[in-house]
Amino acid sequence: MAASESRRVFIGGNWKMASSAATISTVAEAINGMASLPANADVMIAPPMLHISNLKAALKHPVIVGAQHTAVQSGFGAFTGEHSVDMLKDFGITWTLVGHSERRLVFGESNEVCAAKAHAALETGMTVVFCVGEELAQREDGSTMQVVGEQLAALLQGLPEDAWQRVVIAYEPVWAIGTGKTASPQQAQDTHAEIRAWLA
Repeated sequence: MAASESRRVFIGGNWKMASSAATISTVAEAINGMASLPANADVMIAPPMLHISNLKAALKHPVIVGAQHTAVQSGFGAFTGEHSVDMLKDFGITWTLVGHSERRLVFGESNEVCAAKAHAALETGMTVVFCVGEELAQREDGSTMQVVGEQLAALLQGLPEDAWQRVVIAYEPVWAIGTGKTASPQQAQDTHAEIRAWLA
């Protein structure tokens, strides 16, 4: 997206459940081989949880290594398979995705659950990349901003104003994933503009 003087560029990559140890090593070497990264951008990679430590250790450039999601629960406890923001911070992780479409659609995380996860992370000082977006039927019936607005409204509920400086809103055109359809740069820009207007 185009950046104004007051807006910092964010470049994020979610590696989903798709990386082996060999892949992590190869990509880290490729990133380390770059002469430099954009000076006006924050670059974040969210690898699978198992690879976070290895990737952090392998990268030489100032790339942010973040988590793909976090638990609603804080601290430590009997929540098999989950990891809390406290556990992430123990590993030096200060950024996390929340609300990715696969967490919402495959794992059934509601707007309220996604908002609770974001709040839990923000309360501990973490930065949250909050994912929003609509499915194909919603795009086609013109309800994009109704859907996205509901996702954002859940996040806004009870969110302290000073927490906004640690929130990145990531628009994800879910309708362009696995449907054979492609979201054009202009379509993404238009939705970005609508999101900014909604938040203003």
